[in-house]
Amino acid sequence: MEYLASFIVFAVVTTASPGPNNIMILSSGINFGYKDSLPLLFGIIFGFPLMILIVGLGLGEMMSQWHWFHHALDVVGIAYLLVLAWKIAMAPPPSVDADRKPISLTSAIAIQWVNVKAWIMIVSAVGAYTTPANFYVELGIIVAGFFIVGIFNSSAWLFLAVNLTRFLKNDKAVRVFNIAMGLFLVTSVIPIMVSEYQRLMS
Repeated sequence: MEYLASFIVFAVVTTASPGPNNIMILSSGINFGYKDSLPLLFGIIFGFPLMILIVGLGLGEMMSQWHWFHHALDVVGIAYLLVLAWKIAMAPPPSVDADRKPISLTSAIAIQWVNVKAWIMIVSAVGAYTTPANFYVELGIIVAGFFIVGIFNSSAWLFLAVNLTRFLKNDKAVRVFNIAMGLFLVTSVIPIMVSEYQRLMS
């Protein structure tokens, strides 16, 4: 029970804190509204636990043996998130660009695999909250825990975004918001960039 309580706290804090997923939800909610942001929301809610399951069942072992694969994945993930941050920051309001589309369900699921924060959360959770004797049961608890917690936390971020729209009543305000979200996304990636740089220099 102590381990379970500790894991729940870990899951709540990591999924509620600002990161690529929550910043994307916030940005999408502001720019496209609640209904059009649901595919992104569901992609995150289902995509992240699915990623935990796949990694826990085998990919994690491969990464522990092939360190270059882990580093390469970090580099690709950082590059993608920086491009995503640029796109968010430079995106015009929907009223200016009517052809803009929200992130789809499949894209949201795919984004999980280049989300560096997601990899850190998975490695930390599987490493800290599983034991060899009960690995599969504990992995199942981790998957279910992140799924349940993710429903509430991700939905809360979207609810926040929808309620923020009352304060962003013109295109200029939305542009400023998009730039701020792009910068926040870059900020969330900086610690990983520093870590990768230190690994290269060591």
